[in-house]
Amino acid sequence: MGLYHDKGMDSGCCSWKKNDKGDQSCFCGRYTESFINQAITVTYNAGPGRTTGTLLDFKKKPGILVLLVPEDGDDPAQILHICCKDVTSISQAQTPPA
Repeated sequence: MGLYHDKGMDSGCCSWKKNDKGDQSCFCGRYTESFINQAITVTYNAGPGRTTGTLLDFKKKPGILVLLVPEDGDDPAQILHICCKDVTSISQAQTPPA
């Protein structure tokens, strides 16, 4: 289940260019790239509301997070495309003690 909103090849969920010029409708910003390859929890306004996984990529231009969600019980592993416009927070996931 992806939260990807396809608006065509040249546009996306959030326009990074518009965001740089003060468009506050998008959450993701320049610091989002620092979470790449880390376990994060993304809270958003659609679907289940919160997902934890590894951030594989942040596509700045269209405003899309690419998140790998591991297998959980009967749920298979997934790759989600989450629109930054839906995101309300991103935080490092708490890793369980070994």
